[in-house]
Amino acid sequence: MSDHPTESKRLLSHTIAEWACALKYEHLSPAAIQAAKLFWFDSIGCALGGSQQDDAKILLKHYRAMGGGNSSATAFVSGFKTNPVDAAFLNGHLIRAMDYNDIYWKADPCHPSDLIAAPLALCESERLSGKDLILATIIAYEIEMRLCESGRPGVREYGWHHATLSAFAAPVAAGRVLNLAPEQMVSAIGISAARTFCPGAVTAGKLTNMKNTVDPWAGRMGAESALLARDGFSGPEHIIDGKEGLFAVFKHVQYKGQPATFDGEALVKDLPNSRESHYRILDCGMKSLFLAIRTSIDRPPRKPPIIHCLIAWPLDWRTAW
Repeated sequence: MSDHPTESKRLLSHTIAEWACALKYEHLSPAAIQAAKLFWFDSIGCALGGSQQDDAKILLKHYRAMGGGNSSATAFVSGFKTNPVDAAFLNGHLIRAMDYNDIYWKADPCHPSDLIAAPLALCESERLSGKDLILATIIAYEIEMRLCESGRPGVREYGWHHATLSAFAAPVAAGRVLNLAPEQMVSAIGISAARTFCPGAVTAGKLTNMKNTVDPWAGRMGAESALLARDGFSGPEHIIDGKEGLFAVFKHVQYKGQPATFDGEALVKDLPNSRESHYRILDCGMKSLFLAIRTSIDRPPRKPPIIHCLIAWPLDWRTAW
């Protein structure tokens, strides 16, 4: 393949990538930072419960048997050391496994915390700080939630799962952790989204273990795609609104006599870039049913839970918050 891409019109992947690459921790509002911390506390609690589920145990056994290779990242609870791509998936699945994590529902539903295990794994692997994780977390929420607002109607109305959209958001957050250049991030979006279109069968009819797996898998794809892009692997820049991209492919769908569309302008309108901006993470909901579980963690049983091996973070990750 040629190393010299052809000139093309400005596409939405460029707008998103340039925004994410320019956004810094200092631009975040105090309210957004606090929200990111709260969603992380909620996610870790969800992961504790998720670690006891049969599907989580199957996945951990599988990845132990496969071998972790580069052991620069840690799986929650078990302490299993593996590469950041596998850790992103295992931890994302733990957060999602019981369906207790966060919720945002507009044209499409989503659980943005499904995607934040990927930035965590990369932050640990790259020896970065808590501020880097907070920034990437807020970016994940921003793009994921905007994508789920953009469908006319949402993709779920004509048989697709929102993990399809998550694959566009996950590499943006992961790429920001790796400090990708805009062109690299554009490629990361193209790499990730090109292989993660997900039919709605996973949440329709008889439910299987895949129900709570497809979105964490999109997070995994985001991590791997960002790493590939950093090494120079290219992906289609037109994957959102160009030739045979997301918008064009789904436009063939007829919904109530009209073609399915997306509001591309709204997707990138007023992307937040200052402490005074409104960040989408402030609009995301937290499931109240988890409060009872958190209370039980606050009052530990006689036999101590295995919280001590939840995450093997460097000390500065705890103090940086």
